[in-house]
Amino acid sequence: MTCVKDVKIGRAAAAIVIGCGIAAAEMVGSAQPSRGSPGDWPSQNLDLRNRRYSPLDKINTSTVSNLRLAWTFETDATDNISEVTPLVVGRVMYFHSRSRLFAVDAATGAPKWTATPGGPLRATPAVTDDTLYVGDKTGKLFALDLADGTVRWKKDDVKGQLLTTPLVVGDVVLVTPFEGDNLLAAYTTSGAFKWGFAPSR
Repeated sequence: MTCVKDVKIGRAAAAIVIGCGIAAAEMVGSAQPSRGSPGDWPSQNLDLRNRRYSPLDKINTSTVSNLRLAWTFETDATDNISEVTPLVVGRVMYFHSRSRLFAVDAATGAPKWTATPGGPLRATPAVTDDTLYVGDKTGKLFALDLADGTVRWKKDDVKGQLLTTPLVVGDVVLVTPFEGDNLLAAYTTSGAFKWGFAPSR
């Protein structure tokens, strides 16, 4: 993974990662994956409105020529990070390699933690103020501590592969299994089942 920064602006702009599919955006409204700073990108499409738009303007048509390599981060040869959306919350970047989760310093690339919670990963995680939620292809949903990557809880009774990004709304995390219930809600604090919905076909 290679990231760049604006040399003239300094390291304050290092959280803007060009070529990694990340921008930073202002968190607006109450139904958000994370209530972070304007430099946070806590979910695949930024927020529940799926805006995918950053209002930050320090990198623009006038300054883009000043971008330089800031840092690189290398994973093992068997890791695949070519189709993931890195997330940035609190100047920490989170991403997975289909098998492992990584947390690195967004300004320097220094590793913070690595975790292998379960089976193969496909979807981008979602991050709230202190928790990362991710599902795997074996139908398990995990909540990890943002600080050290330890698993807070695991829900292993989901019927179907979890191939899409979880959505956090209030006190529930929503997932859409590939089969079984088309929409499932679990409590963010414990992973306990709240409700499931499968429309008739």
